[in-house]
Amino acid sequence: MEIGYKLAPLGDGSKKDFSQTSTRVFLDLFKQSSAFNEQRYDWDDANLVIARFDKSTGKQASVWQHYGIPSDAVVWRDDGYPAMLKRWTQDNQDWRASVVAHVGKGGPHVMSGLYVCQYEGIGTLEFEKDAVTVKRDGQQIILNITAAKGVRVRLTYTNASNPLHNVTIIPLNLQGEAGPFHPNLIQHLSTAKVLRFAGWSRVDGNDYNSENNPRTWIKRTTVNHQTQNRAGGVAIEYMVALSNRLQASPWFGLPKAINAQDDYIAGMATLVRDSLDPSLAIYLEYREGGPGALSDEQVRQSLIIWFLPPSPLPFLSMLRS
Repeated sequence: MEIGYKLAPLGDGSKKDFSQTSTRVFLDLFKQSSAFNEQRYDWDDANLVIARFDKSTGKQASVWQHYGIPSDAVVWRDDGYPAMLKRWTQDNQDWRASVVAHVGKGGPHVMSGLYVCQYEGIGTLEFEKDAVTVKRDGQQIILNITAAKGVRVRLTYTNASNPLHNVTIIPLNLQGEAGPFHPNLIQHLSTAKVLRFAGWSRVDGNDYNSENNPRTWIKRTTVNHQTQNRAGGVAIEYMVALSNRLQASPWFGLPKAINAQDDYIAGMATLVRDSLDPSLAIYLEYREGGPGALSDEQVRQSLIIWFLPPSPLPFLSMLRS
């Protein structure tokens, strides 16, 4: 009997809380962190915060707060990392902005042990909650993680001329392991013959879910983004890579199309056609609903997607043409 798996969305302590599994999807912990640049307002979880620092000593003089933040406190790069974090003086006090990402927030979801954090560019990373810094050596940081409440990663400074980016956090005992997927995931899915990716794509059958909104190809999630735990879902390249690695046929869930010339759908078709093992079958669905389960709006969207011009052939033909 052939076995298929429906892969859950990556999540981290929010309405899509799949933190227990999310911390073992990728070998690199930071690929499944919350996003630096997606707004969160909860005190503990806010992505952008500010604090006051002593002018004479440079030491922090107040807690990080998620209110009173200047509109120009951060400038974002396309990959989700900040290009600039503001530092300013107000009422003779120094203020600084920082951005925060969480991994496995809310419980003992990150495996205990030693980890190696590496990054490119110039900046300052701080680690809180379950993570303790053991050693810093240039752009490499050794961390000791004790599973309890999750790991909070705080970026407190980034050099505007060479911003800090490409952060990785990998278990010390798994350095050198073939990535990008965690060996636990590969072992768990080793019998899979079909992989359903609607969850990874963050699409479903709910017409009121904003994450089902049309997406543009140029702004899609790529392998270079700060995290794969984004509103736009996991990079299609990783869906294809996992399918190729396991020799399992992919079952893609597609988001809404903008119009009959939708660049996201056409771009996805080209990428899958050019990179998926040609021996594997391809399964497609509009969002996450089969025949008989679609609303009138979903049916209209399906017709747009399956018969995208300029090809008069169905979408599946575009993938294998």
